[in-house]
Amino acid sequence: MNGSTYKRCRCRDTTGRELGAACPSLHRKDGTWNPRHGQWYFRLDVPTVHGAPRKVMKRGGYATQAEAEGLRQKIDQLLAIPEPGPAGDQARRDLLTAIEKASRRARICRTTTRCAAATPPGRRSTRR
Repeated sequence: MNGSTYKRCRCRDTTGRELGAACPSLHRKDGTWNPRHGQWYFRLDVPTVHGAPRKVMKRGGYATQAEAEGLRQKIDQLLAIPEPGPAGDQARRDLLTAIEKASRRARICRTTTRCAAATPPGRRSTRR
């Protein structure tokens, strides 16, 4: 499977259009990435049944390129496990559903202060 990582931000130009990867603040003057601006994303081509339309999985919001690349590789390895054929296609769909649910929970966790992972030791999370 093919995939890649990329960096973009949510800055907008004067017309309100999102700049994305074209934001001048993403790069330093020497051309290297600015670690204080933008977030890392990954893109992964998902295997499909022969003749089915192409599917692409995109996820983002990661602080480092290594974090985005590591997650992309893990998902790639999981999707490579099932055997080819109808049973394998169903297994891949089930894996993608589980990944989507876990991704949603992780996004909620990152944006709330009452996440179990963010709760200091010795305190119980009120989130159920």
